[in-house]
Amino acid sequence: MASAIAGIALAAIGMPIVFERWTQSRVEIVQTIYSLTPEKSVLVSNYKETQKVMNELYGERLVVDLEETDQSVLRRLFATGASEYVVLLLRTDGTYWQKRSADLQNRFETVAGAYDFRLILDRKATATDRLQIWKMKRRLNADRTRL
Repeated sequence: MASAIAGIALAAIGMPIVFERWTQSRVEIVQTIYSLTPEKSVLVSNYKETQKVMNELYGERLVVDLEETDQSVLRRLFATGASEYVVLLLRTDGTYWQKRSADLQNRFETVAGAYDFRLILDRKATATDRLQIWKMKRRLNADRTRL
């Protein structure tokens, strides 16, 4: 009985510490994304993973889900004149997330075929998350019919 009470007490003390660390890591991810992308820019992201860190309350950005994007969507977005970025939060905390991250990187390469990218950031955001941000640029010599 005493050990059970001690375990509950440890959990009660430890949970706020763990939650605080998780919250702080999310705040750092938000600050990084919004400091590296200008107001009114377009952010193509893996929305399932980034929805907790991308919000209009943090700054005016148009967020587009990579999984619902193709080259025709990118072409229309470029036509608006907005700056475009790709923001990926790649998770590795389990087999599902590892596979999903690999699939998203493949999707990114497929969708991005007619564009050049400049890597702005590639860093470990948490023990299990990697944050990557690219600035998209239209290829000057790209076949305009593909765009």
